[in-house]
Amino acid sequence: RCFPIAGRNPFKLLRECEVALDNFLPKDAHETSTSVLRVLLTKVSLRPPFLMGEVVSRFSTWSEIFSCLRASCHIPLFGGFLPYPVPEHGWYYDGLLWNSLFVPWRTFGTRDTVIKVSAFGHPGADIAPRRFVLPPWFAVFPPSQGALLAMRAMGYADAKDFFENTQRRWGGAAVE
Repeated sequence: RCFPIAGRNPFKLLRECEVALDNFLPKDAHETSTSVLRVLLTKVSLRPPFLMGEVVSRFSTWSEIFSCLRASCHIPLFGGFLPYPVPEHGWYYDGLLWNSLFVPWRTFGTRDTVIKVSAFGHPGADIAPRRFVLPPWFAVFPPSQGALLAMRAMGYADAKDFFENTQRRWGGAAVE
């Protein structure tokens, strides 16, 4: 019921992702998200370096932001053997590799405006499960609807704790 297209088949999850993006991504998302949203991707090239972290923050059309967000979900093998094409940009895998690649735009620091989120409890993440570490196979074999609702509630609580306990500045205002 939760996954009408994919069911429990991990090879169909990205089709489910496309349907969700199509249903929930506002038609003016490219206008409202330009210079506000940064999509972290792993670009695939035929010349060295073969894999490179890239940040896309300018979107000229709705289909461009759709393609970038879809590419950020592209898991090799489960999404196919080839990277996902983003018109006018290139071929990409998800941002999973991004954190370990050289990213030319800057490094992370205490005054950073990037929030690192990990559903599986990565130690370098700002927001991650604190009470219960999720099994990694949940990424490709989704649990029941009840478990998903419980995970959403835990994720909300973890994000709330992060913003309540941080002294960093977000959007021009200090979060205290």
